[in-house]
Amino acid sequence: MNESTTTVMECLKASLEAASAHNPNDAAQPAAVLWTDRDAQWRPVVPLLRRLMPQLLMLGEYDPEQCTGPAIWLRCMIDGGLKSPETPKEATPIIYLPSVSRQELGAAEACPDQLKPMVELQYRGTCWTQKNGKDWTVEAFLVSKQGGLGLDLARDASTRQSMLRALAELATEPVRTLQGKRLEAEDFDRLFSDDPTKDMLAWINDPEHIRADWSSDRWNAFVARCKADLRIDPVTAGETVAAERLGRQEGKWASVWRRFAESPALYPGVPERLRAAMPHDLFAKPRESWPRNNEEDETALRSALLEFANLAPRSARERVVELEKTHGERREWIWAELGEAPLAAALEHLAKLANSASSEVGGASPEEMAAVYLDGAWESDAAALDAMAAVRSAADTEAVSRTLNAIYLPWLDSAARHLQALAAKQPLPGDERDLLSARGGQLPGGDIGAQDDDETRANAAVDGERLTTPISGGASGDTRVEVGAAMLFSDGLRFDVARRVVERLRGNGRSVAASARWAALPSVTATAKPAVSPVTELIKGASPNDEFLPVTTDGERPLTAHRFRQLLAESGYQYLRAEDTGDPSGRAWTESGELDKLGHSLQGKLAARIGEQVELLAERIEALLDAGWREVRVVTDHGWLWLPGGLPKVDLPKYLTASRWARCAAIKRGSTVEAPTVPWHWNRDERIAVGPGVACFGAGNEYAHGGLSLQECLIPVLRVAKGAGAADARASICALSWVGLRCRVQVETTLTEHSSGHVARFAVDLRTHVNDADSSVSAERTLDATGAASLLVADDELEGAPAAVVVLDDGGHVVARRSTIIGGEN
Repeated sequence: MNESTTTVMECLKASLEAASAHNPNDAAQPAAVLWTDRDAQWRPVVPLLRRLMPQLLMLGEYDPEQCTGPAIWLRCMIDGGLKSPETPKEATPIIYLPSVSRQELGAAEACPDQLKPMVELQYRGTCWTQKNGKDWTVEAFLVSKQGGLGLDLARDASTRQSMLRALAELATEPVRTLQGKRLEAEDFDRLFSDDPTKDMLAWINDPEHIRADWSSDRWNAFVARCKADLRIDPVTAGETVAAERLGRQEGKWASVWRRFAESPALYPGVPERLRAAMPHDLFAKPRESWPRNNEEDETALRSALLEFANLAPRSARERVVELEKTHGERREWIWAELGEAPLAAALEHLAKLANSASSEVGGASPEEMAAVYLDGAWESDAAALDAMAAVRSAADTEAVSRTLNAIYLPWLDSAARHLQALAAKQPLPGDERDLLSARGGQLPGGDIGAQDDDETRANAAVDGERLTTPISGGASGDTRVEVGAAMLFSDGLRFDVARRVVERLRGNGRSVAASARWAALPSVTATAKPAVSPVTELIKGASPNDEFLPVTTDGERPLTAHRFRQLLAESGYQYLRAEDTGDPSGRAWTESGELDKLGHSLQGKLAARIGEQVELLAERIEALLDAGWREVRVVTDHGWLWLPGGLPKVDLPKYLTASRWARCAAIKRGSTVEAPTVPWHWNRDERIAVGPGVACFGAGNEYAHGGLSLQECLIPVLRVAKGAGAADARASICALSWVGLRCRVQVETTLTEHSSGHVARFAVDLRTHVNDADSSVSAERTLDATGAASLLVADDELEGAPAAVVVLDDGGHVVARRSTIIGGEN
C-alpha cells in the first residue's frame, strides 16, 4: 500500500483485518470479527467497504444479495451452513452490527432474543474495539493514536455532525490530506462539493447507483461541473465515453487518471469500463491505461515461461533478462497494484535469480563455500521463493515452476555436489573448528544486514559482549546463554529467511548480530535440534536407526520431547510455551515458528507463507525483549531444499535401511556404500547416506531436508537485543508547519538516562521513505532544548511532493513520524 495515498477506508479495512490476526501456534482462527456500533455511525460506508472486503456481513433485514440478514442467518453464514452468497473461505468474516453495543451483546441474559445467536460468537470470535474495550466510534477512530488515525479533530457538536454527514465522502480521502491541520466542520462540508474528480470516478465506477443515490441538486451540479471542467455531458455521453476519455489521459482528464491511479481499489468498476471503452486503433496511447493490454502481455509472458522446460540453464537466464526488459515496466502500471500482473511481479525476482545463479558456488573447502554463500549466493534462494510467492493461479504457478527448474535447479544441484565432494575429503567443521575463524569472527561481507563498523560496534554490544561472536560449527559450541537471556528455537529457519527476520527487527530499532554454523548431520530435527540446545552435553548417540534420535547420557533413554524438557529444567532453563514470557532474571528456552511444519504440508506452496512466518517470529522475539529479557538468541536445527515441481529422484539402494526421510537413510552394517555419506553427529562411527546432489530417495518432494547442501546445513544464529535507546526513547511530533520550503517541527520527548549513564538524544529528518536514510531531502537536525528544529529543503522542484518528518533516537532508529507535503498542504 502506498503510504502517501492510503485512504481512510483502506485504514479502516486494515484495522478490521488486524482484529482477526492470531498466532496459529497457540490459537485457532477466530470464527468472526464482531463490529458493534450502537449509534450506527459507520453504516454509510458499509456498501463501499464491502467492495474491498467481500467477507463483510451485516445484521438487518434479510437481503442476501447485499450480504445482510438477521442474527440466525449470520450464524449460518459463519458456520458454513449456506452456500450463497459466496464469501472468501480463507478470510475471517466481519459481522457489522448497527445499533448494537458491545455491552448489550455482552449481557447474555438481558440480550434481546433476536441477538442471542450472536452472543456465543464473542467467545469463538473476537471484537473490533478500542484498547479500552469500547466500540470504535467514527470520532474515536479518526483521533486515536492507539489504533486509529491520530488526526487533530475539533470536538464541537457542529464538527461531529458534519463529520458523520460526510462520512461516505471522507472514507475515500487520502489520510495525508487530513494530517497536519485541525479538522473542523467546514473541512467536512467541503468534501461534498470541492472534488469533482472524485465524483467523476465514482460515477464511472457505478453509474446506476450514483444516479439513484445522489439528490437531483447534487446530480445537476455534477453535470454542470463535468461540462465546464471536463468537456463532457454525463447524460448524453454516458460512462463508456467517459471511460475512454479517462484512459486517453488527455488535458484535464490526466488529473482524473492520477486520482484513479492513487487508489484504484476504491473503484473496482472502472477497469471493466476501461476494458469496454478501449479504442479500436491498434496503438491506443497511453498503453498502460487499458487493462486488455496488460492481460495480453501477461498471457504472452506466461507462454514464454512455459517454454523454459526446453532451455539450457544459460539460455534460460538470458531469456529471463530479455523478458524483463519487455515486461518490467508493467510493474509500474496500476494493474500491478491491483494484483493483475502477477507474472510481471514474479519476473523481477526471476531476473535477480538469473543474475545470482549465473555464478556457481565454488571453493576449495567447505569453509570457502560457506564464505561465498554468505557473501551473497543466498540471494538465489530468496529470489526463487519471492518469484513463486508472487503468483497464485495454477497456470502462473506452472509457468514460474518451469522457469525455476531451468535456472534454479542446476545451480542448486551443482553447489550440493561440490559440497559433498569436498566433505568426502574434508569433513565439515565440528566441535573443534569454527566456521568463521578465518574471518575474525565476522560473517563474510559483514554482519547480516551489514552496518558500518561504528554502528556495528554500537548495536552489537550487550553488557560489553560482542554479539558477532561466532558460533562453533556442527556441535555443542556456544549453546548456552547468560542469566537474563532466552534461547528461541525456530524449526527450519533457513539462512535466507533469517535475513528477512533480521531486516524486520532492525527496521523496528532492535539490535541484531548474526553468525552461522554447520548443522549437526543428518540435517533432521531429531539429530540437529539437541545439538543447538543448552543440554547438548547430556546427550550421546548409540545407533541412528531410522529415527536418528540420540539418547541421554544418564541411562541412555531416548531423547523424547518430555525428557528434553526435563533436561532443560535440570540445567536451569525455564521452558516457555507459546505466549509465556517467563522470569527474565533467569534463563529460558522457548520455541516458535512453523516453517518446517508448513514446508512438509504445503511443499511448493510454502513460498506464500514465508512473510507471515517472518512476522510471527519477529513478534515473538520482540515480546520477549519487551517482557524484560536482555537478549534473545535465535537458533535452528536445519534449513531445507525447495523446488516447485519436485526435486530429482534417485532410487533407494538396497544397502540402505528403508527410510521415511527424503534426503537421508541409515546404512545396513557391513554394506559397501556408493552414495555420499556423512558421520552421524552423535556417534561418528555410524555413517548416514544422503541423496546425491539435491536428489531425494523418492518422488514428489518439493520440500525436503536431511541431506548435505548449503541450504540444509549452513544455519544462522541470531542474537537480538533491544537496541540503543529502544527501551526508554519516547517522542511524538506535536506541531509541524511550513514557511516556504522550511519545515518547523516541535517534538515532545522523554529523555531518560540509561543504566549505562548514557542519555538519549533526538534528531529530526525529512525523508521521502521513512526508514531509508538515503531518501533524506534535508540536513538532519538535532532538537534544541525546547524540542524544536527547523528543516530546509534546498531543491525547490520537490515542492508539493509527499514526505515524512521522522524523529530519530541516538541509535538512528525512527521513533516517531508524521506525513506531510513539502511546502505545505496548499
